[in-house]
Amino acid sequence: RVIPLVEDWQDPGAGNAAVRILHAGADAPTVSIDVGNDGSPEINDFDRFDETGAAGVALPAGAALDVGIWAGSPLGRVTAFQTPALPEANIILIATGMLSKLPRDDMGFGLLAVGPNGTVGLIRQNPTIFVLHASPDAPAVDVFVGGTATELIDSLSFGELSPAVQVPSAMYELDVKVASSGGLAATVMTPELMAGERYLAVATGHVGGTMPGFTVLPLADEFGMDMDALVRVVHASPDAPAVDVGVVDDN
Repeated sequence: RVIPLVEDWQDPGAGNAAVRILHAGADAPTVSIDVGNDGSPEINDFDRFDETGAAGVALPAGAALDVGIWAGSPLGRVTAFQTPALPEANIILIATGMLSKLPRDDMGFGLLAVGPNGTVGLIRQNPTIFVLHASPDAPAVDVFVGGTATELIDSLSFGELSPAVQVPSAMYELDVKVASSGGLAATVMTPELMAGERYLAVATGHVGGTMPGFTVLPLADEFGMDMDALVRVVHASPDAPAVDVGVVDDN
């Protein structure tokens, strides 16, 4: 279908951008939009092919804009984005692509930004991190953004895989703390986390002074987009020697 948008921008005031949002996700359900991604959606019951109005909404310019997408009943966050710093201009944000595709796929769900002079660019979803607790002598741990009270993972025990966590693109220092006491187990640095990508962080090693010491292995999901079954093997057992891995042939 073709969705015509007639412009009737209103002056957003000095220091602001006028932003208009269009829901054009091909397979996305009715959603709620959380401007600021602070857990309180401002736009609810936003159906596919709806838009927020010709006048635009005044938002602060000169700063990145966090946007959360919520759906379901009860509402839950589906994904999140961080735009570049907004110019003092009229901006249309078009939610497009398919939620069923991986975020880094060419057809993945994203925000297409259109300014007064045409397309600005495609904003991909914030990177996603999963954490696997594979340190056999470490108790349950919490993971915080380094030096802050911002908790990303709560009480993750040995053998557990965390739920998906989304953060804006950046390089992060992470504090791994003992969940029961709050004691600092380790501080680790991530690589640059890129929009549209997924990462697995494997916590391994020993915390009691035995070598190798506690560490976190950051692994980027670099699988191709084809449909073949692919397997990646990670040796994260701190006291196991080098091993060989292969396919078992019962014949």
